[in-house]
Amino acid sequence: RFIASVEAIIHEWKLTSVKPVEPLKEGELSTGCWETSAEDIKFASFSFKITRHYLAGSTKCGDDGESLEDEPAPFVLEDMMNLGNDFPPRAHYLVRWYGLRDFLVISPSSDEEAISNEDKTRLLVSSVCVALTNSKCPLPVFVQLHHPQERLCYGVCLGSGLTTYFDMVHLSHVPQACSNLSGLLSLFKSKLSYSSQLNLPPIQLTIRFTYLINDWSFYIWPHPPPDVKDGFFDMENLKLGKLPFGALEDPIGEMQLSVTWPSIPEDIIVDNDVYSDLCPANAPKWSVRMRWNENPHCLMEEYLGNFAVVCNMRESLDDVLKNMVLEDDLPAKTEILDALDRLAQPNPLSFRLPQMPQCLSNIYKKTRKFKWLESYVVCCPTFFLFFMWVHATHPCPSPAQAGLEQGCVVIWSYREEYESFHSLKTTHTNSLLWRLALAAVHVYHTCGGIEALAQLWVKVVAEIRYYWENNLTLPR
Repeated sequence: RFIASVEAIIHEWKLTSVKPVEPLKEGELSTGCWETSAEDIKFASFSFKITRHYLAGSTKCGDDGESLEDEPAPFVLEDMMNLGNDFPPRAHYLVRWYGLRDFLVISPSSDEEAISNEDKTRLLVSSVCVALTNSKCPLPVFVQLHHPQERLCYGVCLGSGLTTYFDMVHLSHVPQACSNLSGLLSLFKSKLSYSSQLNLPPIQLTIRFTYLINDWSFYIWPHPPPDVKDGFFDMENLKLGKLPFGALEDPIGEMQLSVTWPSIPEDIIVDNDVYSDLCPANAPKWSVRMRWNENPHCLMEEYLGNFAVVCNMRESLDDVLKNMVLEDDLPAKTEILDALDRLAQPNPLSFRLPQMPQCLSNIYKKTRKFKWLESYVVCCPTFFLFFMWVHATHPCPSPAQAGLEQGCVVIWSYREEYESFHSLKTTHTNSLLWRLALAAVHVYHTCGGIEALAQLWVKVVAEIRYYWENNLTLPR
């Protein structure tokens, strides 16, 4: 029944006459687009999943009835001999080890049904051989053993009278003979009976050493976190014209340095217990790969991410201010204040005060009072108001403008990002809107969230009203 299920899936996916479109190009296994398709099958009472991994557009499926008089050798053998796709940086581990473009993997549906018995493994592989023989499928099929993180598979490929087995061995300790290139070559030649043949060309080798750095405990991250309470409101240290930038932790989780000797014959390099030509500093090809930590704590991301929440808020200014006030249940105090107002008439002011916003007028009519916030929360909007109404000076060139003046060219590689920028609006440096945006971000992040931002907006509206009623020009 298991063999019949595998054959049915092979015929359903039309894998009986898979052909390569063209030979693999250099680096195609890592730069191409990979696709998968999967089906569930059963072996006795155990559930398995058969998955096809293939490079999109590199193979084509013929008709099931198509037959060839001379069956060609599987193209898998040609792909394995391709030296232009050694060590692809981003690929399935079977692709990295064997250089395959199209293959099948049979794996248990759950970790509890992991294959750990050798007899069961042989039975599965032999059943796969029968299914491949009956269906004449040229693709290799692998059976996953143990847990997926161990990356242990046994595979087989049939075609043109050839049977290729893909066997793996996990060693707890590396034998001394396999710790250098000479020992590995001797083992490889003994498996192929290479030493019994004469006048054979030298074996082509591709060698890579990879060094990992994932422990940064000996290095202190040089970017200290900002101390809001220490000197934040010191006018000498107040930098309201800038947003904090940088990460509070190292965003790099791991760095991989790989040195490679690509496609060299065995007779020009020596590596044994006594001497070795494989000095990493002399490798002709170096490559560095970074693995980034997920969601590192970044200052500007925190500022802008928190402020972006305001764009999705549906509360009006009136609703926010209502949440900041408390009912006054002291009628006696109100009567005393009314009596004092009747006795002492206020003197006329030398200038006209701006009218209060409608939301504040309604609040005072209902005899409410504002909640007392912390002192720095009350003072902060005032500081930012002073910052906003400083008269504009000549704008300083931003780092981006300085880079453009030096001939730097910014190229947008993703059209989606470019199109999203159409909805952004900006203004020149040190303008009123520029200072308002910075002040709003600082107030929202540092001074109490939406309540502090509402206070700042009330002060800004009152100041703009004062400029309007007195026929004054707003600073630009």
